[in-house]
Amino acid sequence: MNKVYEQYVHSLGMTYLLHGKPYDETVSSFPRFDQIWNLSAKQLVTRLAEGVKLRLNGISQSMGALITLEEVTSLDVGGFEILIPILNQQGCDWYKNVPISNYDFVAEQKLGLLRDARVIYDFGGHHGVWSAFYSKLPRLIEAVYTFEPSIINVEIAQLLMLINGITNVVINPTAISVKVSEEKLSSDGLLVDYIDTPLPLSDLKTAMWQKADFIKVDIEGFEYELITGAEWIFSACRNMHLELHIPHLKQRGLDYRSVFNKIPFDKFDVYWLQGSTFTEVGPGSQLEGFCTLLLKGKLGGGQVSAISNY
Repeated sequence: MNKVYEQYVHSLGMTYLLHGKPYDETVSSFPRFDQIWNLSAKQLVTRLAEGVKLRLNGISQSMGALITLEEVTSLDVGGFEILIPILNQQGCDWYKNVPISNYDFVAEQKLGLLRDARVIYDFGGHHGVWSAFYSKLPRLIEAVYTFEPSIINVEIAQLLMLINGITNVVINPTAISVKVSEEKLSSDGLLVDYIDTPLPLSDLKTAMWQKADFIKVDIEGFEYELITGAEWIFSACRNMHLELHIPHLKQRGLDYRSVFNKIPFDKFDVYWLQGSTFTEVGPGSQLEGFCTLLLKGKLGGGQVSAISNY
């Protein structure tokens, strides 16, 4: 537990350093390990939540004001449990008392996208729930690399890893991109709490040094920049989960087909997940809304059934 806590403190020290806060100042905001080592998960979340709020206030009081809860909910994923800290209303809406069928990692696993996975990239990690699930897959996962630009989400995701004792998830507090710079991202209409400050970006070319068995891309409409600027990503993984945020793309004056048609359909069987149904789609398919696309690498030209349920 001590090593997990040390990593938790260090990771957030580095996160706030990216936002201009001195490393030592951030690290000093945490209680000593001997003050928290014997606390339950709920007690630990309660103990650390005030520090989360204070650190966020140092960036913007509007962000700190979003930390209104100190709860823990449990997600039983069959064989193991994930404890999820609930610190804001979005976390409550998304994760408290939500049935397991709402989590599309169930569909990823059912379709075989996670089979024999060793290295996973999670672009758009939110509160870390998907990455936590990946880290606990039955077979040994070497590493899960998650990228999440919202500092509120990073705080919550790091806390989730702490209370679950997870050590094989690396949370990178940046937005994944195809260039290295700082970019102002607006939270207007997006499924994030608060992103309206300049954020550091991670270049995909320098982020993906390990060959990916599976990649999840859920970056709120910015899949356009990623996919159109780095088509090679399809050759760098075996399977993929691609969220196509058509309303967000339309809001930016972009046609979803500019992303969808980049998919190499000769290399992947592509399924549109709607509820509990997988529907096979191809280059001429018409999509709408927020589309969950599951890309299963073809093996020797073999096909998966076009429609199946889980």
